[in-house]
Amino acid sequence: MRVRLFVGLISVAALLTGIVDQSFGQVESRSFKVAVRTLRFVAEPPKGQTEVAIVFAPSDPQSKREAEEIQALLGEGLSIRGATLVPVLVPVDRLEALEGRRFAFIAGDLGEYQDAIFAATRKHGVLSIATRAECVEEGRCVMAVTTHPRVEVLVSRSASVASSIEFATAFRMLIREL
Repeated sequence: MRVRLFVGLISVAALLTGIVDQSFGQVESRSFKVAVRTLRFVAEPPKGQTEVAIVFAPSDPQSKREAEEIQALLGEGLSIRGATLVPVLVPVDRLEALEGRRFAFIAGDLGEYQDAIFAATRKHGVLSIATRAECVEEGRCVMAVTTHPRVEVLVSRSASVASSIEFATAFRMLIREL
């Protein structure tokens, strides 16, 4: 057990520190890479082809642009340890499309829609990953990754409990829970 915990801690430390710093438009590639890699540390990591929702507001140019950037970063499907993450765009007026999905990136500052988004992600047990730390700080998204001044994974304990999202113990030791 101690060996597995040690290996887990080493993996998470490497994850958080060994990433090339580069930006891709507004969505920082470094944050995105860390966020994607954290999916390996949920209690039941993704396997096989896994659709990842990208929630956005079509009427908000910034949200639409961030959604397109996230979609581009995922490409036709991004492979991580036995899983291929396939992007699916989900407009805020079609949140019922979150049913059956396990992960959702929240593109942009969707303040006016955030309560509805959180209600849908909570209802369907979807791990919501924000591009803005404020969503986690407000307890309306499960996770966000910040890179300035250092790489940090933020998790809202209340949002993760409400959404029935559990993380591996080794991972929880290296994140900041709010």
